[in-house]
Amino acid sequence: MRRNSHELTRSLDRARGALAKERLADKALETRKTTPGPAATAFGALALALIVLAFATGQHWLLYLALAAAAAGGLMFVGGHGRGLLSGFAGHGDAGHAQVGMGATVAADAVLEPGARVEMGASVGAGATVRSDAVVRMGASVGAGAVIERGALVSWGASVHDAAVVEEGATVGAASDVLAGARVPAGMWLRPGTTFGGRTSPAVSRPQAAAPVADPRLARVEARRG
Repeated sequence: MRRNSHELTRSLDRARGALAKERLADKALETRKTTPGPAATAFGALALALIVLAFATGQHWLLYLALAAAAAGGLMFVGGHGRGLLSGFAGHGDAGHAQVGMGATVAADAVLEPGARVEMGASVGAGATVRSDAVVRMGASVGAGAVIERGALVSWGASVHDAAVVEEGATVGAASDVLAGARVPAGMWLRPGTTFGGRTSPAVSRPQAAAPVADPRLARVEARRG
């Protein structure tokens, strides 16, 4: 009798433990369903930043990117399927491989190292290189032969033109232009809307030599000789 009571107590203890674990799992699942998550929060912050940037720089086309980011954040908040879909758009995934978002264009001979990320709508030109941990944001473009070094960031709508180099850890601000052949030093941060590089020094005109002035004394000497 005592043995049966002991086994019954153990069974009840196991049942209570299983129920407690199930409740914890349900709470965790409910939390995941009701919280937006870091990705949705990031898209919301991006939308606000793009709106401010659009009015600050007068480049109102950035409002379209802001609307897209806001919609993306909303879909991520709705459910896991939306999060998975939008993760594909943004190029998120396994850090051991290069990630290319939906709608991005990458030339056949471009080099994307493992861990590099090219988000949706971005483009990488022929012969360009995007190193490990570098990010090319939505709508940005990397020209032919350009190099985005490790950990560098090309922000939304920015353009890195042909043969330009963005060195390690540098940031090209949203809607900025890095001109062809320019080199952004390591760790530098370019403000949004900046144009960097190129030979912008005005041409310096050389002064013309003054015309020789005739000496009136020579004219009088010639008249006397005549």
